[in-house]
Amino acid sequence: MIVSLSMMKKFLGDDVNIDDIMHRLEHHLEVEVEETYDLVQNFYDVVVGRIIDKKDKGYVVDIGDKQILVSSFGTVDLPRYMQVAVAPVGAVIGDTTVEKRGQYEGIIPTLSMLGIPEVAMLPSEGGVSVFPYDVEVGTPLEEALGLPDKIFDIYIAPPRGDLGSVWGFVRELGRVFGVEIKIPEFPKVDISEGDIVSIESLDDTPIYAGVLIKGVRIEESPWELQRTLAYLGIRPIYNVVDITNYYLAVYGQPMHAFDWDKVKGGKVIVRRARDGEVITTLDGVERKLDEDILVIADAEKPIAIAGVMGGENTEVSEDTENIFLEVAYFTPIVVARSSRKLALRTDASYRFERGIDPSKISAYAKMAAEDIVKMAGGQIISFEKVGAEWDSKEVELNEKKANILVGKELDWKKEVVDLGFEYKDDKVIVPSFRHDLNITEDIVDEVVKKWGYEAVEEELPTYAVTWEPDDEVVRVDERLAHELAAHGLMEVWTLSLMDPDDVKKARVGEGVPLLNPVSKLYSVMRPHLLPSLLIAQKSNEAYGIEDVFLFEIGKIFPELKEQRQVGILVSGNFVLSDWRHLSVPADFFFLKGILEDIFRRWGIQAEYRPTEKPYLHPARAAAIVVDGEEVGVIGDLHPDIVDAFDLRKRPVVAFIDFELFEKYMNRIPKAQVPVKSPALWRDISMIVPKGLPMEEIIKAIKDSAGQYLESIDIFDVFEDEKKIGKDLRSIAVRLVFRKPDGAIESEEADKYMENIYNRLESMNITIRKGKERR
Repeated sequence: MIVSLSMMKKFLGDDVNIDDIMHRLEHHLEVEVEETYDLVQNFYDVVVGRIIDKKDKGYVVDIGDKQILVSSFGTVDLPRYMQVAVAPVGAVIGDTTVEKRGQYEGIIPTLSMLGIPEVAMLPSEGGVSVFPYDVEVGTPLEEALGLPDKIFDIYIAPPRGDLGSVWGFVRELGRVFGVEIKIPEFPKVDISEGDIVSIESLDDTPIYAGVLIKGVRIEESPWELQRTLAYLGIRPIYNVVDITNYYLAVYGQPMHAFDWDKVKGGKVIVRRARDGEVITTLDGVERKLDEDILVIADAEKPIAIAGVMGGENTEVSEDTENIFLEVAYFTPIVVARSSRKLALRTDASYRFERGIDPSKISAYAKMAAEDIVKMAGGQIISFEKVGAEWDSKEVELNEKKANILVGKELDWKKEVVDLGFEYKDDKVIVPSFRHDLNITEDIVDEVVKKWGYEAVEEELPTYAVTWEPDDEVVRVDERLAHELAAHGLMEVWTLSLMDPDDVKKARVGEGVPLLNPVSKLYSVMRPHLLPSLLIAQKSNEAYGIEDVFLFEIGKIFPELKEQRQVGILVSGNFVLSDWRHLSVPADFFFLKGILEDIFRRWGIQAEYRPTEKPYLHPARAAAIVVDGEEVGVIGDLHPDIVDAFDLRKRPVVAFIDFELFEKYMNRIPKAQVPVKSPALWRDISMIVPKGLPMEEIIKAIKDSAGQYLESIDIFDVFEDEKKIGKDLRSIAVRLVFRKPDGAIESEEADKYMENIYNRLESMNITIRKGKERR
């Protein structure tokens, strides 16, 4: 934000110590003075002159007491009767005294020669300052420019939209630092609804005031207003527009003036755009609109993008005689959505997005309308308002929590009142322009800022070593996240709001649509974690990261129900190639191994059964089943979805219903005493039909292996139609037997193996010879 010292003095008075204020602002974390520009008198005896004629490559200028021939340092030809700065012979600019050169008795200097920085948007032609006729010829230039002055370039933190104007900034100085300020007189306005303003939704536009003024003259503004705007970083245009820009910069209230004679139907309508409508905005760009965008329209077409920019079709010009002045409060999210969808950022949208003061709409409309009549003539014909203004809101203050945050007990009523707020029944009454104050922490932050953060006493926090979250779900959530991370997975947090196109591409159903989304990109609540993880993978691949190992424990919203889901995605290689070995890809069995280890830790006995899901590869997908209930799925992503998301590598994914995981997990892991007795290993090689799930084979072995079977491991899978046969595969497994109280004898193991062989052969499995090892 650009603000001038002269403008601040309008509210602070002439005796203010601005250096002290700027020093104290260094402790205000939401305001930072990024740069200052001193507008000092770098010249003497330079005056305002008027060009009378052109002569001998120079200009004859009237400087009040005489006419002289001067040369110009400007880059363009200057027309007759233009008023410019003139430095006659004897004038001083910087360290240089102007001398007579030939027939030239002076010069027309540029703004840069005079030491005026570019941030001061003074009217100019070819670098030469230009003055309107209400500046008298012969006026000393320092007087015309209002020197000395100072311009501040100030950074305002996004939450503090109320500081984005001169009045808002000065008001903060008075409240926080106790600086005495002059409060403007805001008139009370009684307005009844009329028939030239129509609002389709008060949710989009809670307050809208419109003033019809007829008989105005569009011309350049008086010099004082032009100079004020210039020192606020705004280039003057003409009176009506300059007044609207003045209220934007000084009071933070965006306004827009329409040429009323170009408004068809004699009525202004605030509505959502229709799909397919177009508007050419004031920047000359034709923009396509849709129902997400709020517009101002007449009876036939959109005439402005609400809160962002006006349209060319109702632009005020030199021929305009009647204007309609718009002063409104548009909902921040509506303006933000329009601005982002159209990639159009303006000073007006900046203010609306951060929140303006909804309590002064009528007052600003009346003040601006009266200023227009004073400056441009005309008469106020109609003054209408739709909606109701409000001047405060309540924020509940938890004093116990507030004391903990500041490290000591305070009289919070006194602290709040000292901030200029009211305090009643544990509630802080804050002004309507403070959109950033909503919770206890916000109020505490305001109090601490007034002290200065360095005044807060340092105290190391103390924590109980045995602390655990009160919420059982949080404990499970955190432990599961730690265990997944221990397997080399990276946790991600993604938004629950998504683009419906991404949900559709992922084949996981339909997202729940929002009634008032910020944009189409965030218009539905996701029904599944898959699209979020795929977007995360694509983002990683865009940065050249192709070995992606991600998980998320997040909320999903299938069929209007809020649920929690565990999602895992792996792609690329989990072992990279080097001189010792080739790379090892993260495949179905890699992810299945992670899940099996997690389930083992939580005491879950899971089975894997063939399944079909629209988002998984039809031949590489399995349902995760516990006690006959499906708790999740695992599989390769469907090739069509890989193409739809333009992924470089096909990932393997797994999803688990968090509530079902909680249902079946063993919350108290059981400790096992290590067995010291030796183990006996037996290997089985078998020819198995391809369609027989491995899960059924393992279950059959476990059911018939007796009580001393410790583990089963698959160590070889082989397929060869010529050697084994069609639709068959060779599988080798290793069984480990162990007694807790002594060595298991070979004869005893043989009995168990015979049972296993009989069971497997009953499943149409051919057994090869086994092997014994101790």
